[in-house]
Amino acid sequence: WAGSQLVSDEKSPLGGKMSRTFELSLDGRQLFETLHIDNGGSNTPIFIRYVYDIASSDSENNQDSDPNRPVLKRNPDDSQSH
Repeated sequence: WAGSQLVSDEKSPLGGKMSRTFELSLDGRQLFETLHIDNGGSNTPIFIRYVYDIASSDSENNQDSDPNRPVLKRNPDDSQSH
């Protein structure tokens, strides 16, 4: 744990490093997962951020929704925040 974040550091057999961070939004309605990958051979680290939204009550009442099939929503890319 690092404050309010859950952090996992991993290392690949080829020497690459990956850090995975999980954090709840302030209102508790979103979970942020951030991957920081340092490939070792490349000087450019890779950042991937997933945002998981809590299911709304409207989607729970939708008979067409399948709880075993996640819904992917794309948010605008905010490259300036890194």
